[in-house]
Amino acid sequence: VQLAKQYKGQLFAAVGVHPTHAQEFGFQRDVYEALAREPETVAIGECGIDYFRIDGDRATDLAAQEDVFLQQIKLAKELDLPIITHIRDEKGKYDAYDRVLEIYKKERPRFVCHCYSGDWEHAQQFLELGGSISFTGNITYQKAEHMHEVIQKMPMEHLMIETDAPYLAPAPHRGEQNEPLW
Repeated sequence: VQLAKQYKGQLFAAVGVHPTHAQEFGFQRDVYEALAREPETVAIGECGIDYFRIDGDRATDLAAQEDVFLQQIKLAKELDLPIITHIRDEKGKYDAYDRVLEIYKKERPRFVCHCYSGDWEHAQQFLELGGSISFTGNITYQKAEHMHEVIQKMPMEHLMIETDAPYLAPAPHRGEQNEPLW
């Protein structure tokens, strides 16, 4: 928020607790609400469910992730802000996608799926809920065939691209620190 104030009109803020920090930080409603009410804040997030990086006891960490996620959804809806949704699964599974869909079908927030790596079936369900889907440099990886299918089928009005810098540099820069220029 401070940087967005400094670069007014050139940079905007999103505020939230990343799921991998949910157990450590929790959700301090008054702090995040104050930040979210700043005119430079345009979204809540990046928040969501991460089954890939678990901190300590799995059940405890996932319960904390879900609790913090639900509180952020509530704040986003109260302030009419979209959610930047983080969803990460264990390799080859889509359980986190299923869980986020369950939550979104019940809560009906405005959202974008950040750094999407799910399949087309899940993408369709997110689109049916009115969300948008954002992709990063990993769509350029040869082995990301399931994502190539999603990109080809995506309606343009719901497709977004992002750098996710410094991560997920596109080919041929894979493995390097990502730069927005790429």
